[in-house]
Amino acid sequence: MLKPGGGLRLLEHVRSEHWPEGVLMDMLNPVWFRLNKVGCNWNRQPFRYD
Repeated sequence: MLKPGGGLRLLEHVRSEHWPEGVLMDMLNPVWFRLNKVGCNWNRQPFRYD
């Protein structure tokens, strides 16, 4: 339970905006997805509430 006026922040892995890191993340994500067995993706695009 949050205190009055408190906030909850959730963190997620996101794709790097830098080349070649972002491209490398895209290429390796299928392998990582199979190895980690928990559904973690390296290259998700962030969704922001502003």
